[in-house]
Amino acid sequence: MQTKVILSVWFSFLMLLFAASCVKEGPQGPSGTSGTNGTNGTNGVNGLDGAEKCSACHASNTDLYAKQLQFSNSIHRIGGNFERNQASCAICHTHQGFLERLETGALATAEDVKDPTPINCRTCHMIHETYDITDYDLRTTAPVTLINGGTVDFGKGNLCITCHQSRPYVVPVVGSDSTVISSSRWGTHHGPQSALVFGLGGYEVPGSLEYTSSPHKDVIPDGCISCHMANAFGDSGGVIPLI
Repeated sequence: MQTKVILSVWFSFLMLLFAASCVKEGPQGPSGTSGTNGTNGTNGVNGLDGAEKCSACHASNTDLYAKQLQFSNSIHRIGGNFERNQASCAICHTHQGFLERLETGALATAEDVKDPTPINCRTCHMIHETYDITDYDLRTTAPVTLINGGTVDFGKGNLCITCHQSRPYVVPVVGSDSTVISSSRWGTHHGPQSALVFGLGGYEVPGSLEYTSSPHKDVIPDGCISCHMANAFGDSGGVIPLI
């Protein structure tokens, strides 16, 4: 019995030696050539070269910071009443509603906007969508068909016209006893600027003289921004200083 145990141990030992000899590594070969230099880190979503793309906007200068300061003092930032998140108001008073309007063309959002945010850089510009200088591009510059009729083209100012136009309203009929007002707020609302410049959607009182349009629309090809986004003055953008 003892002899069988010893033989079994020796047999196991020999098998281990045999197995070890089968997987023994050979001598190391010569070193390979060096690989090419790696590229900058990439954005995990779009696969874009990180540092090179970001520096297109986030450069060592303070241009972007200057724009942020100017915007922080603008009426869009401090007086836009973005708490008006009801479906009929949100299309212009909130960031989310404006983007929905650009997509659908509707005069109201599908529902009231939850957690509304004010008009901001991303409302008008394609911020962090391409990760290059085109992030500064406007979301739209297409001609605008006004709510009360007429199609206008103010170049880059068309983005502004999307909201800065008269809202639908009922014009009283001269000589009638009454006019039915279906809205809680009658009139053109507070943003009829584009219609006023183009001479559209207004009420003309019959008389001996014809109504004529102002030449202003012909001398400012980019409309609103020609004056309201002129060279900055201190921490205010869209100002033409007189000194």
